[in-house]
Amino acid sequence: MADQIYTPFTRHILSQDIGKKQDATTSGAFTIAPEYFDSGDGRRRVTTFLDVGFLDKRRLSYMELGEYTKEMMESLSFGDNCSLLIDGTGIGEAVYDIYTSLGLEPVKIIFTSGETASVEQNRAQFSQKFGAVSGYKVPKVDMISAAQVIFQQGRIRFAENIDFRDECFQQLQAFVGKVNEKTHNVKYENLTDDIHDDFVTMIIQACWYVMHMDSRLILPQETRGLGGIQPYGFGRSSYSIDPYSDL
Repeated sequence: MADQIYTPFTRHILSQDIGKKQDATTSGAFTIAPEYFDSGDGRRRVTTFLDVGFLDKRRLSYMELGEYTKEMMESLSFGDNCSLLIDGTGIGEAVYDIYTSLGLEPVKIIFTSGETASVEQNRAQFSQKFGAVSGYKVPKVDMISAAQVIFQQGRIRFAENIDFRDECFQQLQAFVGKVNEKTHNVKYENLTDDIHDDFVTMIIQACWYVMHMDSRLILPQETRGLGGIQPYGFGRSSYSIDPYSDL
């Protein structure tokens, strides 16, 4: 297994934390937005932002969820340049099969307690984007670390006036690391039991994926020099608090 795992480059991500039994499923739509800056040495540098343009939370049967997800991807007009990430832990395996039967190409992000990420290759139908890869087994701490980097560098931006924005921020601020006094291991969890972490799970999946995209595919070589390249995206949010400042 190679030390570095590359995920396919994409312009958009739809990430989902699959609700168990009667719990709600959370969804988030992200746009990968590279923006270019003069570096002072005659070249432009690129910083990749993660723009959150849509948040959703609803209770549906898994078959209904599959149909809804298919409609949602079509309505977002992301086309083929979108990666559909689902929490593959637990019930995620069954949801993966339902999505696949509906013609979707989901990729599972399977939370593990291990030390290194690995690839799961058992996709029943070969995917043009993912090949035989059906998912990635990723230590939870790796996903949290990826999210910390993106948040602390100010590289995630939330569109104004989207539904569930406040609830999402509340969860992010309440998700902290607690040190076990005996083992000195850090366990990440909510401050209180009445605050969920479904939006957190959905976001850290997307952050890990973005951090491991094949950066060689972000820009064609001819666009790396100076030029009239215009930045794009949702623009900066007025939200100025680092959700991970307490970690």
